[in-house]
Amino acid sequence: MVASLFAARELVLLTNVYVPIELHGKQLMWSNICLVHNMVPYYPWIIVGDFNAIIELAKKRGGTTRLEPSAMLLQDNIYVLNLVDIKPINGKFTWNNRRVGDSCIAKILDHFLVSCFWVGGMWSSCSKILNWRGLDHSSIKLSISSTRIPQTPPFKFQLMWPRDLDLHDYVAQWWQYGRPSHGTAMYVFAKLLQFVKYQLKRWNRLCFKIS
Repeated sequence: MVASLFAARELVLLTNVYVPIELHGKQLMWSNICLVHNMVPYYPWIIVGDFNAIIELAKKRGGTTRLEPSAMLLQDNIYVLNLVDIKPINGKFTWNNRRVGDSCIAKILDHFLVSCFWVGGMWSSCSKILNWRGLDHSSIKLSISSTRIPQTPPFKFQLMWPRDLDLHDYVAQWWQYGRPSHGTAMYVFAKLLQFVKYQLKRWNRLCFKIS
């Protein structure tokens, strides 16, 4: 579904999912999500729903203490599609097996995943876990507000970056991968700059541990 937000009339892709429990069903769903991404790679995108998988062990209490293949599949697709998990500002878990004591298992299975073009734009967003109503799942809510105030410092080239001899190859790969399949020359150039800037920020956090 495509929605229009705020007076700016910016189009946003909104996808509501219920991911199957079995691994094959999860793989098929993510294949479909990737097809959509390839058709509209530069839309701000919100994917919301029950993913039937945790992103990391910290999102689980009780039960086994290892990541299952479905969790690794979720992690891989978040990375490949450049998605960001909007973490809830309250509560710890969105699902529990309704048991007590050592038999209790609780997890965060429900997420708002947004594309990199959503983060740092003209919107501010936060998610919240709503009050439990006796079901095994708690509802989650995404609040969105328009803002002209940047949420992160302005982008700036860091002098330490050229110390990594692989940086040139990384930028070349990002420039090739981020090229839109359509649009005017100015549109393509602007989207390439936006994509490379996001990748540089992400690489900076991973390589130099600096936000």
